[in-house]
Amino acid sequence: MAIALREADSIPETLRQYESWRKLITIRYQKLSRQFPSEQNETAFPEKNYF
Repeated sequence: MAIALREADSIPETLRQYESWRKLITIRYQKLSRQFPSEQNETAFPEKNYF
Protein backbone atom coordinates (compact mmCIF):
# COMPACT_ATOMS: atom_id res chain seq x y z
CA MET A 1 0.00 0.00 0.00
CA ALA A 2 2.87 2.37 0.79
CA ILE A 3 4.26 1.98 -2.72
CA ALA A 4 0.85 2.65 -4.25
CA LEU A 5 0.45 5.74 -2.07
CA ARG A 6 3.81 7.06 -3.22
CA GLU A 7 3.19 6.42 -6.91
CA ALA A 8 -0.45 7.51 -7.25
CA ASP A 9 -1.81 11.03 -7.60
CA SER A 10 -5.01 10.43 -5.63
CA ILE A 11 -6.48 8.14 -3.00
CA PRO A 12 -8.91 6.47 -5.45
CA GLU A 13 -6.03 5.79 -7.84
CA THR A 14 -3.97 4.42 -4.94
CA LEU A 15 -6.73 2.02 -3.97
CA ARG A 16 -7.23 0.84 -7.56
CA GLN A 17 -3.50 0.21 -7.96
CA TYR A 18 -3.22 -1.62 -4.63
CA GLU A 19 -6.25 -3.75 -5.42
CA SER A 20 -4.82 -4.77 -8.80
CA TRP A 21 -1.51 -5.85 -7.18
CA ARG A 22 -3.27 -7.64 -4.33
CA LYS A 23 -5.61 -9.43 -6.71
CA LEU A 24 -2.72 -10.93 -8.69
CA ILE A 25 -1.20 -12.37 -5.53
CA THR A 26 -4.55 -13.57 -4.20
CA ILE A 27 -5.41 -15.34 -7.45
CA ARG A 28 -2.04 -17.10 -7.38
CA TYR A 29 -2.55 -18.37 -3.84
CA GLN A 30 -6.11 -19.45 -4.57
CA LYS A 31 -4.87 -21.56 -7.48
CA LEU A 32 -2.12 -23.05 -5.32
CA SER A 33 -4.56 -23.90 -2.54
CA ARG A 34 -6.68 -25.89 -4.99
CA GLN A 35 -3.80 -28.10 -6.10
CA PHE A 36 -3.65 -31.62 -4.77
CA PRO A 37 -0.32 -32.91 -3.51
CA SER A 38 1.49 -35.18 -5.93
CA GLU A 39 4.84 -36.90 -6.05
CA GLN A 40 6.30 -33.78 -7.63
CA ASN A 41 4.61 -31.37 -5.24
CA GLU A 42 4.38 -32.70 -1.73
CA THR A 43 2.44 -29.62 -0.73
CA ALA A 44 0.12 -27.17 -2.42
CA PHE A 45 2.61 -24.46 -1.44
CA PRO A 46 6.01 -25.61 -2.74
CA GLU A 47 7.55 -22.23 -1.91
CA LYS A 48 7.27 -23.16 1.78
CA ASN A 49 10.54 -25.06 1.31
CA TYR A 50 12.31 -21.74 0.90
CA PHE A 51 11.08 -20.16 4.15
